[in-house]
Amino acid sequence: MVCPQHQVETKNDMVDLVMTYIVENNSRVVFFMEVKSPGDIRNPSTRARADDQMRQRYRELYFDIDYVLHSISALGTKICFYKVSPPDASMEPEEIERDLKHVNDTAPKSRWNLDILEPEGETTLRAIAFEITQVVSVWK
Repeated sequence: MVCPQHQVETKNDMVDLVMTYIVENNSRVVFFMEVKSPGDIRNPSTRARADDQMRQRYRELYFDIDYVLHSISALGTKICFYKVSPPDASMEPEEIERDLKHVNDTAPKSRWNLDILEPEGETTLRAIAFEITQVVSVWK
C-alpha cells in the first residue's frame, strides 16, 4: 500500500511544501520518500530542513523494527538515500551537527548526488527495491 501525504509546514514564516509517500506491507512501513521542490537544492537552509524532516520521519516511524528501513529525500529529481539499520538504529547518512560558533552546511548539496532520471540513480533505486522485496517475502 502506498499512502501519499501532502504537508504544508510553516516555520519562521516560511511555507514548506512536502509530499510524503509511505509504502507499507502487512501494516509495516517498508519505505518512504519525501519530495520537495527542485529549487530547494540550491539553498543550504532548505536542504537542512529537508534533512531534518527525514530524520523526524524516522523518529516517527522507526520503532520496534528489526529490518533496514530505506527512504529517499528528493529535491526535484536529485535524490539522497537514507536508511536506518538494526540493532542500534544507526542512520545513514550521518547527521552533521550545527556548529554553535560558525555557520556550517549541515546538509551538503553533494548528498543529493544522484538523479532519478539518470542510469546510476535508477540502478540504485532498483537495488533498494530488490532488497525490500527480499525482506517482505519472508513475512508471508
